[in-house]
Amino acid sequence: MSNSRLDFHVDLIDESIYDKRDTVVNWDYEDALAYTKTLNELIVASVRPRYQHSPEDIREGLKIEVSAILAKTRDKLVLLDDCIDPEFSARSSILAVSCVTATMADHLLHTIYVYRIPNKKPIQILDKCRAPAIVDEHTMVCKKEILDREGNLSTDVTEVSF
Repeated sequence: MSNSRLDFHVDLIDESIYDKRDTVVNWDYEDALAYTKTLNELIVASVRPRYQHSPEDIREGLKIEVSAILAKTRDKLVLLDDCIDPEFSARSSILAVSCVTATMADHLLHTIYVYRIPNKKPIQILDKCRAPAIVDEHTMVCKKEILDREGNLSTDVTEVSF
C-alpha cells in the first residue's frame, strides 16, 4: 500500500468546509485540502482542515485537525483539534508535531507536541520552538525562537530530552 490519503479514506475536502460562509475572506478551498504524509514505516500523519463556525474567530472558522495513523493497523489517533501550519518529525514510535500557536511583533511562534505513539497524550510540550527533528527515542532538536526587545526573531538549535 502507498499510505496515501485514499488508502486511509481521508476525504480531500471535509464535508464541513462546504458550510463555510460566503463572507470568509482569509482562506479558500485550497487552504482546506486534506493530505497524508508518511513519516516512517509505523506512522502516517493526517492533516484534515475543517470548518467550525465561530463569529469571533480570527481564522474565520478554519480548524486543522492533525492525526497519526498507524500504518499497519490503520488505527487513527486524533492528536490535535487545531494545528496551524503543522510540521512533523518521527522516529520509531516517537512523533513530534509543530504548530503555530502565537504571534509576537510580526512573527509567528510555534509549539511542539511530542508523542509516544499510540498514546494520544503528549509526553512533552515545548513553547517557542519549531522545526522538530527526532534524534532517538529520548532526544529531539528544534529551533528555539528568541525575540529581542526590538521585536527581532532569531533561532538557536536546542537539544531536548524527554
